[in-house]
Amino acid sequence: MSINLTYLRSFHAVAREGSFTAAAEALRVTQPTLTSQVQAFERAYGVELFLRRRPPFLLSPLGQELFEVTQRLFGAQHEAESLVTAGQELRAGELRIGSVSPQHVADMLAHFHARHPGIYVNARITNSDRIAKELSSHQLDVAVLSHADDDSRFTSIPYRTDPIVVFAHRDHPLAKRDVIKIADLDGQAMVMRERGSRTRQILEGALSEAGVRVRVAMEVQGREALRAMVIRGIGLGVVSLGIYEPHPKLSYLELSDCELRMRTFLVFMRERGRSALIRAFVGVVSDLAGNPACQRRATASMA
Repeated sequence: MSINLTYLRSFHAVAREGSFTAAAEALRVTQPTLTSQVQAFERAYGVELFLRRRPPFLLSPLGQELFEVTQRLFGAQHEAESLVTAGQELRAGELRIGSVSPQHVADMLAHFHARHPGIYVNARITNSDRIAKELSSHQLDVAVLSHADDDSRFTSIPYRTDPIVVFAHRDHPLAKRDVIKIADLDGQAMVMRERGSRTRQILEGALSEAGVRVRVAMEVQGREALRAMVIRGIGLGVVSLGIYEPHPKLSYLELSDCELRMRTFLVFMRERGRSALIRAFVGVVSDLAGNPACQRRATASMA
């Protein structure tokens, strides 16, 4: 007995998204329809795929094994669609991109859309660990990350480099200055990103090297939460200047005695370097970067 492909697709979406609501949006169906399909799948084969019916959803042991299979299945399907799309000169198709920040990809996607308006873009904003997993399981085609792991499975192409700056509420004593030294942070209250944040790792390395100790007043998840807490005067924050968003209550300060920089990379699976869709996106990003060396490296990586 062959497995109903609609059942598989519905299960895969819920397992990937972690909720029926998000999965229904991804598949563009109603939540009751999706729930019915998953329930019908379990009844038809007498199996239990999820251990809970309310978020957070937990996959059963069988569900976990099946999810590993469907990742490969739908990844292969997407690659097949990409091959067909290549023959249509990229007039149709779907590009799945992951990024740790919307600011990192906004210009890229705007230029890509202008050049290939027929391509549907699915952009996922999440943490770097999840992005790496989704790249390796073919759930994403390309990603924009703030670091390049030494992993032979991936091709990483430098896109841009931005200084990391300190930002503060305008009433903070340090906000009266445009430039500070790292020693000026000693004893200061800081709002920190979650552990694993690349910006936080760079800052903590510099603080340790300089023998400077700060007071972590609050730890938050994501850049928007960090910005909101600094606006409310909880403490100082750090951010890449490339994604710093001005606000009437904020000022940013450059560090004069240490160079903290955030590099941005375009990353994709090395084995998928010949994909016409990926080649087209890399070409757009390389043109946007305006870096001939970057363009030569991109071409060599896809040869």
